[in-house]
Amino acid sequence: MYYYDDGFKVFAQGLEAILANVPVLSEPDLTIKQRGQLKGLVALEGDFRKSLIAHRKGPETYRQFVEHICVERGNILSARPYFRERQEVFTEFISRGLKKGSATSIYKFKVNWTFISWVVDSQPWIRNQANAADLRALATEIKAARNELLEQNLPLAISQAKQFYAATPRSHLTFMDIVQIQCQGLLLAIDKFCPPDERGMTETESLDAYRSFRAVAIGIMRRDRVNDYSQTLMHFYPRDRQKIYWANKMLRRFVDQVDHDVISREINQNLPPTDQSTGEEVADLLAAASTVSADFASEPDGDTVVDSAVSDDCMRPDVRAEAEDLHETLFESIAQLNPIETKLLALKGIKL
Repeated sequence: MYYYDDGFKVFAQGLEAILANVPVLSEPDLTIKQRGQLKGLVALEGDFRKSLIAHRKGPETYRQFVEHICVERGNILSARPYFRERQEVFTEFISRGLKKGSATSIYKFKVNWTFISWVVDSQPWIRNQANAADLRALATEIKAARNELLEQNLPLAISQAKQFYAATPRSHLTFMDIVQIQCQGLLLAIDKFCPPDERGMTETESLDAYRSFRAVAIGIMRRDRVNDYSQTLMHFYPRDRQKIYWANKMLRRFVDQVDHDVISREINQNLPPTDQSTGEEVADLLAAASTVSADFASEPDGDTVVDSAVSDDCMRPDVRAEAEDLHETLFESIAQLNPIETKLLALKGIKL
């Protein structure tokens, strides 16, 4: 059952208006159209990059970008979302140039909307100077082309969200949260998809290469929703997050007693021998993951249950007596916590 509130109603009405303008196309026609959209978007991004480099303030803008990545953020890997390049290109060439602090060494690499929006937001001269009108116009065209691709693929994102919401037990994520995660994943796919080099390709081979865009988008959306669905207060390795996700999907099969050995056997079918887990290990992972609810079990005023229980506000004697009883009950419960739960409370700043 979806969350039909005012926010969802507004979203549904806006989505209905957008989808009404999206033509229903066959799979081959959709691929042909999206090929043209993606090629057009990449071409516009290339025009923006060339125009920026040619502008008298362009080299300084690139130097500021290098400083933003290497000094302000202090992590070269944080530059990865700004480029429309494959990981091996980023690792071998772009990261090497950033390590050297060389702005000119990254001129030739393709950028995406993340880089362009950073430039527009961080450089007032683009918004104010008359000789930057071409850059402003290109940024506007790129944003519109990106939105067009998003709207074209919204049915895919909504379908993925509905399937996931129907197949998994309820968590801290509402249906609207999952839709947002899917849309963010779709935007990331639009920004990161690397078109193939079509030289020497036949028409069929070209279409096959661009058809992979939808597979890339689905893969990113699946990864993001699994990560957010398996969100916990404790850090887990990606493989453990997958186990938590698979185990949560299987929990709905058990009405009374959960058999963690059965869950572990089914999970292990998808894993190499070195990554397999026992039923006891799966139970421990689920126990640790379930503590995320402590962050979302909020009172009407926005405080968590723990925040409300340990409040030291001045109260009337009768209210204070009730609070003391609540504290006593709380501390008795804390004494029965297992080591993982105790550690998680300590990480939240609660000293036991």
